[in-house]
Amino acid sequence: MKNLSESTKSPDQPFNYSLLRYSSYSFNKVVNKIPNWRDKNILIVDSDETDACMLKNYLTKTRATLINVPNGKKAIELCSTNLPIDLVILDIRIPEMKGHRAARSIKATKRTLPLIAQACFAKKEEIKKAFDAGCDEFLEKPISQELLFKVLSKFLH
Repeated sequence: MKNLSESTKSPDQPFNYSLLRYSSYSFNKVVNKIPNWRDKNILIVDSDETDACMLKNYLTKTRATLINVPNGKKAIELCSTNLPIDLVILDIRIPEMKGHRAARSIKATKRTLPLIAQACFAKKEEIKKAFDAGCDEFLEKPISQELLFKVLSKFLH
């Protein structure tokens, strides 16, 4: 059996990324209108560097101020400060404190702060648990830029 990277190598480049271009998930999908959230602060809570990087890449184009923390404890600490956070994107499977607990704690002090839960291969029970904890929306990874902008636009006026 051939290694996938070996079968797509060419002498000019170490790896042929054409497989990504033809996959059902497009990293470079063009979004017709990029929102201007220049005056907004978005907290990204995700321990996975790749997922956090993807969100930051999408959201950088909006000119929002992006803050990234890797766990629920740090998210709660940050949300309890006077820093004006306009929206939180929260992975429900984060270390130290699960996203459900972090969401419940954040909503206890910041009832109107929009919380967008996210996870990969989430079960119905996990999604329900996220909503019960106070999350306002749920997105399943991988998230397209188009869907991300659509959902966040509901909360960032």
